Amino acid sequence: EYITGISAASLCGILWTPEVRQARNDREWINRIQTVCFSPMAKLNAWSSGKKPWSYDGATEAVRDAIKLRLRLLPYLYTAFAEYYFRGTPPIRAMILETTEVLANQQKTPGTLDDVVDPYAEGKVVERNDQFMFGPSILVAPFYEKFADEREVTLPAGGWYDFYTGEFVGENTTITVSGEDDRLPLFVKKGAVIPMLDADINNTKEAYGHPLEVRIYGASSGQFDLYEDDGKTFDFQKDGFRTRRIIVSKNDRGQMNATEHVFHDGAAPLYGPIQSVTFMGR
Repeated sequence: EYITGISAASLCGILWTPEVRQARNDREWINRIQTVCFSPMAKLNAWSSGKKPWSYDGATEAVRDAIKLRLRLLPYLYTAFAEYYFRGTPPIRAMILETTEVLANQQKTPGTLDDVVDPYAEGKVVERNDQFMFGPSILVAPFYEKFADEREVTLPAGGWYDFYTGEFVGENTTITVSGEDDRLPLFVKKGAVIPMLDADINNTKEAYGHPLEVRIYGASSGQFDLYEDDGKTFDFQKDGFRTRRIIVSKNDRGQMNATEHVFHDGAAPLYGPIQSVTFMGR
C-alpha cells in the first residue's frame, strides 16, 4: 500500500511519502529504508519504537548505501522538484504516465464472458503499481513483504539499463530481479543523462560546490538541463535560479565528453564543475 501510494498520489500532483517506523527483521528494514529514500521525502519517524537507521546490525551497510545514493543523486532530484514547481511534472510518478502503450505498463488477465461483470470478455487490466518513476529517467522497483527478496519488474518500451552496472536489461518485457546484493532495483532509460555528485557526502551542505559525475546510459549522445539555485531562499520565485544544459556526446576517438551552456543565469552555481563523464551501457 505504501508503494502504491507513492505512485498513485502523483496522478493528482501530491508529493505523498511513506515513513519508516520499525521492522520485523533486517530484510524488511532495508526494504522500507530503500523505499522512502526514493520517495519525495526520505522520512524516518520512529517516535514510538525509537529505531535509528543503524538499529538493525545486519542492515546497516545497505541502509547507509541507500541514504548516500539519494544524496549523490541530489542534482538530478533537485532538478526534478524544480520541474514540479515550474511545470507541474511530479518528481515521482506512476508507471501509467510513463507511456501510452498499455501493455508496457499493465498486465491483462484473460476474460470470461459475463453479461454484467465482463460483457465483452475483455478481461481485467491490472496496473503495475508496485514500481514507479523517480525523476524523468529512473525506474524504481522496491522489494516488499510479498516479494521480500525477489520480484518481477515490468520494463516499458524504449530500452532500460541497470543503474549500477550499465547492463542492458530489456524493453517491453517483464524480468525477475533478486535482492541478494541488498541493492534497490533501479533501471534507467536509454539515452538518459544522469547528473550526480562525484562522491559520497554526509549532508546537503557538502553539496555546495561539489564536483559532478555525469552518466549517460546506452546512447552516444544526450542532454540534461540541470537546475540550480541558492538552496536556501525563495529567490527562485523572482528569477533567482540557474539552468545549465549539459550535452554529452562521443568524440572521434570514442570518448564521452560533456559540454555545458548556461541559458538561464539568475543565480550562482550550486554545484561544482563536471569531474567525469561515465558511459553506462553494455
